[in-house]
Amino acid sequence: MNHIDIEVVDTSHGTWRLTGLYDFLDGKRRRNSWNLLRRHSETAQFSYIIGNFNDILSFDEKKGRVDRPN
Repeated sequence: MNHIDIEVVDTSHGTWRLTGLYDFLDGKRRRNSWNLLRRHSETAQFSYIIGNFNDILSFDEKKGRVDRPN
């Protein structure tokens, strides 16, 4: 519901995967998206991911008063 996943077969450069992701705003559902990306990284030799993850990598990026879990 929140991603488009395609596999490209290129006779010159081989097969690769492109995943476009717009992650859920609800933090409780983001774990599903990260699990999806982990599965893709395990199965695809070359994988490119583009999109908006609606997430932060560290608390240095955090703005606002609402606390978030690690």
